[in-house]
Formats: sequence, structure tokens, C-alpha cells
Amino acid sequence: MSTSFCFRYHVQTGEWNVTAPLKHARGYHGVAVLNNSIYAVGGVDANDLLLSSVERYDQEEDKWVVLEKGLYCGRMGMGVAAFQGSLWVVGGIVQISGLQTCSTAYVEIYNPATDQWTYAANYLPSPRTCVSLLNVNDKELYCFGGIFYNCVGPTRKLLTIDDILVYSEKKKVWRQVSCMPAPRHNAHVLQYQSQAFVVGGQDVEKPDHPLTSIMKTPVPAERFSWGPLRDVPLPISAYGAVVIPPLEEHV
Repeated sequence: MSTSFCFRYHVQTGEWNVTAPLKHARGYHGVAVLNNSIYAVGGVDANDLLLSSVERYDQEEDKWVVLEKGLYCGRMGMGVAAFQGSLWVVGGIVQISGLQTCSTAYVEIYNPATDQWTYAANYLPSPRTCVSLLNVNDKELYCFGGIFYNCVGPTRKLLTIDDILVYSEKKKVWRQVSCMPAPRHNAHVLQYQSQAFVVGGQDVEKPDHPLTSIMKTPVPAERFSWGPLRDVPLPISAYGAVVIPPLEEHV
């Protein structure tokens, strides 16, 4: 269900507070922080229509501001991340004609300095949605898993994939560098120190059974070395997560 509600967590007090709502109710949208501003990108509204609009949160005035220029078309289920001073929107489902939708391999990039959106010259090797992005040290952008439409003759079958792609400005191309131990989409990937953590998600083969598992691997790496961690208490999928720095102790 799409919603416009927003909340803020105070690390020092451990409390949640209500903040200004989004201008548009959204679901399956992307969120990223760029230049200390929070961006809410695309998604689907309360009428199940795909959104192309993008909002930026003004912390000083506690309000969301809709950018004058949004995505080229409505998009949902994409990966969103800040990378090298720009906002990257990768893959997802796009609205192409009327209510017709399809998955996409295209990458859109927003430059806050010029307030312009552009298509990246190098898009994903294949269309996919529900991917997870990870910016590693602002040098490489990783794309984990997702859903791929596997076309066999006249039929299309949804397939959760285990691919790990990486993009770097040096090579200027997306390339597959490894695979996860198991396929998953709608997971969340975080970096803490030199480790990447892939948490939860699900597989289209088991739609009613979101995952509880967590996997970790060193990053950056050409060959990933995976290790398991203790499961989360409940199955989780299509959620958000952040790394909170340790609190300083005051004597």
C-alpha cells in the first residue's frame, strides 16, 4: 500500500517522531541520500499508477520539495543510490504506454548542480527489477540480484537472479563480477567498514516466504568470499536499512 507518512529516528534518544509527509503517496520507490539531502524517487501511487516525480527533503523547514524535473517516465522497483556526486536510478519497471509496463535495463542519472536528468551511456546487461545497489567508497557501484524476465519461446517466466554487477568510471561499463550464494531480490545491501551485508529479500519461487538470512563478503573484491551471519528474527523483504555509527560515551 502506498503511503506518504514519514518518520525520523533520533539515535541519541532512541525515539521515532513524525515528520512532514511526502507530497505524493509512494510505494516501491527508491530512497537515497545525496549531499546531505534525502531523495524519494518514483514508485507507484495510491491508484497503482507509476510515478516519475522526485522529492527532496528540506531538513531545516521540515518539508518535501518536488523537483521541477523528474524521471523520463514513471518507474518503480528500481535501485537508487548516490554515486560520485549524482543520483543513480538503475533498472526497475517503467510505464511505456498507457498502463503498459515492462522491466528496463536503463540507468538515469540526476546531477543536482545542473538540475538535469540524463540517460547513462552504459546500461545494465539485461532488464531487471527489485535490485539492490551499493556504493563502495564512491569508486564502484554494485548491483545485487533482482528479478529477470526469462523468455522461453512465447512465454515469460519471472526469475530471481544471483548476479552481482559492478560499474566503475574507470571501465565505464557494467560487468558481472560474481554471484551470491543464493538468488534474491528486494533485499537490502549495506557496507560497514570493509564488509558488504546482504539482508533478507525473497525468491519468486517462494513468494510467500521472505528470507531471514544475512550474508557478508569483503568489498571491494574481484572474487567474493561469502560468510553467513545469525538470521534476523523475522522474514523481511522490500524494506530499508541504514548503518548507525557507534554512539560516543560521554563521561
